[in-house]
Amino acid sequence: MTADEFKALFRGHPGGVAVITADDGSGPVALTATSVASVSVDPPLLVFSASAISSATPVILNAETVVVHLLDSADLDLARLGSTSGVDRFADTDKWSRLVTGEPVYHGVRAWVRCSIIDRIEAGSATVIAAHALQ
Repeated sequence: MTADEFKALFRGHPGGVAVITADDGSGPVALTATSVASVSVDPPLLVFSASAISSATPVILNAETVVVHLLDSADLDLARLGSTSGVDRFADTDKWSRLVTGEPVYHGVRAWVRCSIIDRIEAGSATVIAAHALQ
């Protein structure tokens, strides 16, 4: 199967959309992900992947914690923002703030969860990140 065929296969597959935010001390980043999945409830673990071509990936890979924002149809603008290259995803300071622990969090989403990164696994042109849900 070619890369284009594989991409086309999953473009038509409906799945949950999330925005992942992080800050490793160099400034906040965000990316839109469709790869978020729950793994375990005890302990509460989830996974997601971050593409090597995303400008946010280096910060996410270097961060100790992330915030996973689980979106619904009302959050389409945020999903687009997290997937648009070359824009300041944090320019509108009314739409986000920092948790007391420092992570950037967007306001008004269906749900978000603060997680500690527990493992990073290289997988092709992406990194699969396992995270423990904290808050």
